[in-house]
Amino acid sequence: MTTEPRCDRIVGPDDDLRAILDEVADGAVVGLPAGTWTGPGMIGRSVTLVSLAGSGETTIDGQRQGPVVHVQADGLTVKLIGLVLRNGFAETGGGVRLDGFSELHVQDCMLRDNKAGQGGGGGAHADAGDLILTRCRLFDNTGKGGNTLLIDGVAGARVDTCLLVGDDSASSSAMRVGDGAEVTVHGSTVVAEGGGAALQVSGTASRRPTVKVHGSLLSGSPAMDLSATHAGRVHVSESLLSSPAQGVYKPAGKVLVDAPWFERDGAEPYRPGRPSMAHGLVARGEGDDLVGRPRPAAGATAGAFQ
Repeated sequence: MTTEPRCDRIVGPDDDLRAILDEVADGAVVGLPAGTWTGPGMIGRSVTLVSLAGSGETTIDGQRQGPVVHVQADGLTVKLIGLVLRNGFAETGGGVRLDGFSELHVQDCMLRDNKAGQGGGGGAHADAGDLILTRCRLFDNTGKGGNTLLIDGVAGARVDTCLLVGDDSASSSAMRVGDGAEVTVHGSTVVAEGGGAALQVSGTASRRPTVKVHGSLLSGSPAMDLSATHAGRVHVSESLLSSPAQGVYKPAGKVLVDAPWFERDGAEPYRPGRPSMAHGLVARGEGDDLVGRPRPAAGATAGAFQ
């Protein structure tokens, strides 16, 4: 919860959020009360947008008129905290699009019901700059290829304690990394619903992506699809894969291959249930962090992370 004195501007019920973002000083913190606000679209200055009502109570609606949040300029630091980003529609990056050499921090946010009409990244797409996703949930987004999250070009990304769920298309991966991107996935669950790969990695003849996965659960068919002709550098440690990977990667520490046994119902259908070998990855916190750092779990199946 962010208190009002920490904000430079509080959005009122009759205010235009886009106009406010044009008025505030560079680096301002803008607080949004509970409710639904029309999407800001393009953000052209460093700014923090934070929910004053806590995570999940404040929605920014893209109204199908482009990405809900789009950062194209260079040299910015943009932070989105505690927001629901939904109803975006773009060629790529329906929820969030980063194609400027800036930093975009997305923290404690939910990205859902967004669509990429021509390419991947229904939830988010970055092809430049640095995208940092922390304790976020991306689900019910649609897009080709990397239908939830697409990181390519020369972008860098860190996915920390997040849930990424692909749609039910068998040809789609939940997360796709390409070109010369550099990506770290830590303490996260990545699920391909329709039988596609949880993580797809493919470079080009001149560029190879680098991906590091630690303390995470990748569930798909296969868990990882790594290009045979333009393979990237993929390192996996202390993680659980639902099935063997297609392609070559470098394992370190404990890397297990077994079905995750998700609960599949209730408020958190992707929380691993007994007798899942993923119990050692579960961070039971307050319900938002579905998967976190490896730790022992009482009653976990033999072979779970210790």
